[in-house]
This record gives sequence, structure tokens and C-alpha cells, in this order.
Amino acid sequence: MSEETSSSQQIQDETFIADKAHISRAYKGDPDIRNAVIPDGETEIGREAFADCAHLESIVIPESVKIIRERAFADSWSLKRIAIPDGIARIGAMALADLSHLEAVTFRGTVYKDRHLFNMTLRESGISENIFVWCDEEDYDPKYITTADLADRYEAYKGCREHKYFSIPRYIAAVAERAFAGCTGLTDIEICDGVSVIGKEAFADCSALKSVKFPDSVSAVGESAFLDCKGLSSVTFPKGLSEIKASAFNGCSSLRSAEIPSGISKIGDCAFEGCSSLKSIIIPDSLTAVSYKTFAGCTDLIKITVPRSVTEIGEKAFYGCESLKGITIPDSVVSVGSGAFWQCRAALPR
Repeated sequence: MSEETSSSQQIQDETFIADKAHISRAYKGDPDIRNAVIPDGETEIGREAFADCAHLESIVIPESVKIIRERAFADSWSLKRIAIPDGIARIGAMALADLSHLEAVTFRGTVYKDRHLFNMTLRESGISENIFVWCDEEDYDPKYITTADLADRYEAYKGCREHKYFSIPRYIAAVAERAFAGCTGLTDIEICDGVSVIGKEAFADCSALKSVKFPDSVSAVGESAFLDCKGLSSVTFPKGLSEIKASAFNGCSSLRSAEIPSGISKIGDCAFEGCSSLKSIIIPDSLTAVSYKTFAGCTDLIKITVPRSVTEIGEKAFYGCESLKGITIPDSVVSVGSGAFWQCRAALPR
């Protein structure tokens, strides 16, 4: 046998036909796979299918593959290049996480050597929110490492103190109850368009969170969703918001402004109680009532505008708003609850 034939045979022998690539963890941790070929006709690569394959150097993915699941190639650090099929529809979070030797990704005729640029291309096209995590310590950027693809699970990230940034992807319809509660290191949160509901206590006690901008897809902010987020200074509400539930921003003592959108139908009890830095608030004309203790304890609140649509002001609605200098109650209001303006020393409703 000639040297050329021997070499050719060796390459052929090293090629692994991955006909089970669609199965989750099918080849995870396999130390013998160096060069893999996924057969034509396969439509997806399963979750962690090739994760932790330390010696995997090359992978051939056919055009028939439309989905690459979460962490499909994570920690296969010998992989240097990969070509993504042009017709790919979805790539799961962290699919190429911790590939420290990855040099380039080919996609739709372009060779990407800048991982962040490629990642942004996928984000903008809706294919993926974040496929790279800790690819290279020197190239580390926390804004790209924390796609919260489990945000729809109860207490998914509860008590996480390490991550400063989370991005909630568009395929998460609702942020689950207490999903990020007690994440004391969290300073910024990106909520992608597509998320419609922020669940009960979803971000409660995230004391370092600075600002929140809701996409237009969000229709409801749940009960105590941002309870005691004492560092939260700015909130941007979406135009389509229909409800802010009870105690949603209770205890957000750094919150300076909150422009409530027209069209909202209900603001729950104690929703902004204890927002001691809040200086002014405009109640939209879509509301018919100011609920129990909605703005109680807003000690810096100077100005409040009550529209003619409001017919009821609940008990202790503005209790303890000691800086309030004036408030006009329209003729439409037929009921003012007990203690609605207690300890509002500088203002007398007229």
C-alpha cells in the first residue's frame, strides 16, 4: 500500500458519521471523536449532542439542519472552525460556549472571525440571542454571557450573585415567579420584544438593578415584581401595558420617574408605595381609581395630576406624601378613602 493510500485511509477512518446527532447528549464527552459528519437529512442537533468532546476538531453540518439546540458544542475546546447552514432557523443559547480555540464561523457566505459581530448578526435576525459564553477570557464581555433561557421556570436564577447582566430572549413568553429574585449582583436586565408578562416577585430584592426598559410586548407587570429593588432609578413602560399589579414597585426607594402610559386599566394596591425619590406622577385618563396605598410613602412626591376619568381615591392612597405641594381633585371623584392624604402636611386637596 502506497503512502498516499495509507494517508487517505487514515483520514477516512478518523471520520465519524454522527447519525444520532439529533439526540440530546448523544456524544457528550466522547474522547475519540475528532472529525464528525452529520448525515444529510438530519434536521436538528440535540441539546449538548457534542458537548465536552475535547478532541473534536471539525464538524460537517448539512444544509438540512434547521435547529441547533442549547449547548450543542459547548466545551469542545479543540474545535477551530464551524460552518452554520444558511437555512438555520434557531440556535440555542450557549451552543458554542467555551470554545477557546475557535477561529472562525462561516455563515451565509461570510467568514466571521469576530464572535460578537456574528452573535449580533444572529440576534438581529431572530435566530439566536446568545451562542457564545466565555469563549475566551481575554474577549470576555458580560453583556454577552447571560442569556436567561430558563427565565420561564420558577426561581430559575434565584439568589444568583455572580451575574451583572441578563438578557431575556424573545421566545420566553412570561418571566416566571421569582425567576431572578434576590440576584443582588444584577445591575442591568434586557427584556427582548416577545416577552408579555413579568411574573410575581420576578425581580424582587434585586438591590443593585439600576434601570428597566420594557418592550412593547409586555402587557402586565406582576405582583411585587420589583419589590425592594432599592437601586432602581428608572423605569420605561411600554405603550401597550394594561396592568401594574399590587406592590409591583413597592420599596423602590431610588425610583425618580415613572411615566405611566395611557391605556393602562389598573394599578394595584401599594404599587408604588415607598418610592421615596419619586417626584412627580401623571395618572393617565384610562384609570378610574387610585387604589389603596398606591403612592403611600412617596416622601419626595411634589406633584400629582388626577384626571377626570378617576371616580375613586382609595384608603391611604397618598399617605405620607409629605412633600406634596398641591393636588386638584376633579368633580368626577365621588369617593375619597380614609387617610388618603394623611401626613400630606404641605397639601390640602381642593
